[in-house]
Amino acid sequence: MSTKLINRTLSLLELLAAQPQGMALTDIAQQLAMPKSATHRLLTDLAEHEYIQLDEDTKYYRLTLKLTQLGFQRLAVDNIFQVAQPLLNELAQISGELVRLSLIDSSRLIFVAKAQGARDALRIDTDMGNEAQLTFSASGLAWLSTLTDDEALGIVQQQQKRFQQRGDKVSPFHVELFYQQLAEVRDQQHARFQNSMGLGTAAMAAPVLPINNRQAVGVISIAGPSVRLTEKQMDNLLPDLLKITDILSSLSVGISFPKNYQVT
Repeated sequence: MSTKLINRTLSLLELLAAQPQGMALTDIAQQLAMPKSATHRLLTDLAEHEYIQLDEDTKYYRLTLKLTQLGFQRLAVDNIFQVAQPLLNELAQISGELVRLSLIDSSRLIFVAKAQGARDALRIDTDMGNEAQLTFSASGLAWLSTLTDDEALGIVQQQQKRFQQRGDKVSPFHVELFYQQLAEVRDQQHARFQNSMGLGTAAMAAPVLPINNRQAVGVISIAGPSVRLTEKQMDNLLPDLLKITDILSSLSVGISFPKNYQVT
């Protein structure tokens, strides 16, 4: 690639970055002082690599989120918490409840970051590093719903075996009911669970799914006292939960369970 082409490409990307609504081909060519045909070829090449998209209605070219994803991928490699924490804080402020991010570590789902939004003494809080009990938590069901029934059952059986080996209590488990729960979560795009963190608690959760990948990398959940986090309140919060998970999903390329994270 010639220096001239590199300069043109960077200039084009910088131009569109300042125009979120997009620009017409003629305007782009004029701004860059390029022939219209050369501008079209460059736009076509960038579109093939998913950096640019053409709005079929307006015929405007605009940037995709790919550059943003690359930037956050680099940030995620250094510190995933810098990526997620502002989003958790926003959702905690909106919900007024505990918001947590859990990441998948092989066959385990580990809570790694949180934001507390409760504004009074009646609140739920937990330590980070704990493993979610998959069949009895909104976070667990949200993750397992992204797998096939057989895959999900296998992971649950692995967890039950681990719990038994270390002497933890294993709650009764009914496979057919479990499959019904997964089907409901898939249909509704999120999970809800009552009393998973003790009597009088409620939680809802949605998976973080990288673009074009059905395998989740994590889960975002909202938990609080059931007197506040009612079914109606969950209905109200669902659009915000899904919005935040969609944002993190679009930025989640490269996010994985952090090395050397202390799991309890």
